[in-house]
Amino acid sequence: MDSSVIQGIEASVMWFTEGKGDEDFKVHYFRRYGAAELAAMNLAEPQRLRTELPYSPLSYEGQLLRIRWCVRLRLFMQGGDEVVAQHPFLLTAAHAIA
Repeated sequence: MDSSVIQGIEASVMWFTEGKGDEDFKVHYFRRYGAAELAAMNLAEPQRLRTELPYSPLSYEGQLLRIRWCVRLRLFMQGGDEVVAQHPFLLTAAHAIA
């Protein structure tokens, strides 16, 4: 069995809090690609993920609380292993992106 063969991919866009108190976590977008879909894709080429982001919560860097957004990919390998990659990004108000 070749453990380098990808059996499935999960793509998600999410936000989470860090800091004092309870941590919060919310998945905004989620898509799972199974083996049949992956066979039809050329994974050597860049792939697009598209979703409309909400107006809140905005990214925030406070002393007691931080709100972080990220794109996460989870690869499910044939041998049962999982590979997770996460890329952070800032969600800001439109008027602040001048």
